[in-house]
Amino acid sequence: YDTDTILVTEDGYAYGYGTNYNGRLSFGDTLNRNIPTPINKVLETANTYLSNIKQVYAASNHTIILTDYGDVYSTVLNDFGQLGLYGLKSIGGDESHFRQLPLSNVNKISCGEDNSYFLMNNGEVWACGRNNYGQLGLDHTTDVDRPTKIPNLSNIIDISAKYDSCLFLKNDSVVWACGRNNHGQLGLGNLDDQPLPTENTTLSYIVKIFMGYECSFYIDKFGYYHACGRNNYGQLGLGDITGRDQANKNVSEDNIIDISCGKDFNMFLKSDGYVYSCGRHGEGRLGFAGLT
Repeated sequence: YDTDTILVTEDGYAYGYGTNYNGRLSFGDTLNRNIPTPINKVLETANTYLSNIKQVYAASNHTIILTDYGDVYSTVLNDFGQLGLYGLKSIGGDESHFRQLPLSNVNKISCGEDNSYFLMNNGEVWACGRNNYGQLGLDHTTDVDRPTKIPNLSNIIDISAKYDSCLFLKNDSVVWACGRNNHGQLGLGNLDDQPLPTENTTLSYIVKIFMGYECSFYIDKFGYYHACGRNNYGQLGLGDITGRDQANKNVSEDNIIDISCGKDFNMFLKSDGYVYSCGRHGEGRLGFAGLT
């Protein structure tokens, strides 16, 4: 059912279209849309459209929106507390409007499959939702239904979550990680899950971080990328299909400025505007001729 899209226009309004499974497009119904349609704000003001949108993060079962003012709104499923709305039931079907979280001064948002992370303006990170692998970084594995500050984590400038793992980038260019690590996706040299943010001592000079599907990527200040984790389809782009539990540098590709991670495939943008891809090509997802 992941066949829907939420987009943000240059003037800061949110629009949704596609399959509206469980009301995940937040129109207050479950009807599909085949054209971009303005998204309402909250149930009580159903004719007020979300505006001044800075970021949208649509996870598998919930959606989070961040405004330019540092306010956060969430909607759809809340089975594990991922909406951060203090025990409120899931907001699906006819009630699927965005509700505001009791948070302010948020700078960036990121979501795993059933969890949410909030990077604050002061460099703190707060989190909520499913926590079965310790992915919230709270030193336990109990689900949390309200945004909770991750202890001993400060001066964070970027976050990236996917599924059951999360990466944090500090202002000293050092990477920290927590959560599930079954394929070495945290890059810590082992396969142990981490319930607390743990420093990656093998990486330095990192400027961007990307958590993928059981793998992760890091761009350094020289334009090279480093990768670790699951690699059964060659999705790390390192010339083989061997997984890594430590980040390996791809010395043959430089001038990388951005990375986008899919399920078993990944895309790389270079400074010259060209796009490169690697991993599973089923259904033509790598953009090459042919579907296999």
